[in-house]
Amino acid sequence: MRRETADAHAATDERFGQLDVAKADDYALFLAAHYAATSAVEAALSALPATAGLPDYGPAAPLLAADLRHTGTAHLSATAAPPRFSERVGATYVLAGSRFGNKLIRKRLYEARHSETEGTAYIMSAQLDRQGLAVIRALSGMAGDNGCAGSAVADARLVFDLFSAAFDQGMKDLRA
Repeated sequence: MRRETADAHAATDERFGQLDVAKADDYALFLAAHYAATSAVEAALSALPATAGLPDYGPAAPLLAADLRHTGTAHLSATAAPPRFSERVGATYVLAGSRFGNKLIRKRLYEARHSETEGTAYIMSAQLDRQGLAVIRALSGMAGDNGCAGSAVADARLVFDLFSAAFDQGMKDLRA
């Protein structure tokens, strides 16, 4: 799945890579965009049945909402209609995989804040880190992972697109 979604992943990383999360406004944009996309994805996933062999991930949206309240950041306006996924695998792959990128953000925040952790429930969540690792391990062991089902790849691409759209909306809403 990684190979089949690399371009969408790179486009999303390029957007979020513009941010310096040590700056309050950039961190606020990061939180708001992540909340907008994550809450939509988690709501859509909650309507789907469990997938055999795929551990639970999240919820992350409540942690992001708490961080937004702490930082006084407004939620973003809706980016699109709620997503519709055909299964849990692709969307969960993106959410869980984001924990690895968050480690870099965590390090930058820690350096900038000198260990202050208020407003960092999402970034610092050890539970989400453990869940993310468990999901990625499970996915790598699932049959067909080298040639993922087209629906899982399409769902993963949709999630990357939602994160990109949320970032773009955040740039408009928070930087206007």
